[in-house]
Amino acid sequence: MSNFCLKNSFCIFTVALTALSFLLLNPVISKAENNLETSLLQVKKSPNNAEAHYRLALTYGKLERYQESIASYKKAVELKPNYPDAWYSMGLAYYNLKDADNEMHCYKQAIKYKPDFADAHYNLGLTYFDQGNYPKAIRSNKDAIANQPKYPEAFYNMGLSYSKMGQEIEAISSYKKALAIKPTYTNAWLNMGISYGSIGKYQDEVNSYQEVIKLDPKYVSAYYYLGMAYYSLKQYPQAEEAYKKTFELDPKFEDAHLNLGLIYDNTGKYQQAIEQYQIAAKPATKSTTTKRPTETKPATKSTTAKRPTEAKPATKSATKFKIN
Repeated sequence: MSNFCLKNSFCIFTVALTALSFLLLNPVISKAENNLETSLLQVKKSPNNAEAHYRLALTYGKLERYQESIASYKKAVELKPNYPDAWYSMGLAYYNLKDADNEMHCYKQAIKYKPDFADAHYNLGLTYFDQGNYPKAIRSNKDAIANQPKYPEAFYNMGLSYSKMGQEIEAISSYKKALAIKPTYTNAWLNMGISYGSIGKYQDEVNSYQEVIKLDPKYVSAYYYLGMAYYSLKQYPQAEEAYKKTFELDPKFEDAHLNLGLIYDNTGKYQQAIEQYQIAAKPATKSTTTKRPTETKPATKSTTAKRPTEAKPATKSATKFKIN
């Protein structure tokens, strides 16, 4: 066999291997691409079938082709206006395009045609929350709970809304209800601790953060807030230990260094205080933000009672869960 043939055979093998690797590493995309072909054929075969357009829209969504997804959802609801699943899923597509107005409109349409659609109420509540309309967010979460009483995420988000309004007692009550349903809900424990701290119940605050750490020993923000709670109780050795654990997990957590410096200042360890302040002041040091983590939206249409697996952000939610 000539060198040319050998080289070409090797190239073909390499390309095939690369393609196979991509398919193996991206099974969801591979499956969605295959489904797209099938869905397009179904629409071509039955152009007036709302379900066919809906299935095509879902497939486009899995491929993150949201504009095409929305166009197909629109066709589905044009053919069948009282199609709550299509309205709801179109809202999720608009969410991914950061179009809150159309997102809300779609959830409202889903609720219009299916008033007991708990996930639509829930996502509408999250959108209100993002807009700072906390009373409406609470109302929507209550509607979600009315239709699905064991909905820990709805109780949790209701707690966040109450807290934003300064109603910490109501927030704590909501977090407790979320935890009664889902005791492993780390974000609910963390935010309940923050609410306890806001009303001066520092020991309850400590207990809440300790629950977070039991469930997730690497939850950085829990150690940071634990340090703050111990500091409020003037339990400086425990606060010092909590802050040290914070930047053991995240060396660039500048607020932990700053607060540890304050502890050293208060206990007469001035040289150590200076060292911590210097670390916190370094331009390269970037603090992990310590805002409350918020619940995320479900990612695709929910046809079952399953809830999304909880993320563990140390910050306000960057991506919103959507139910798959």
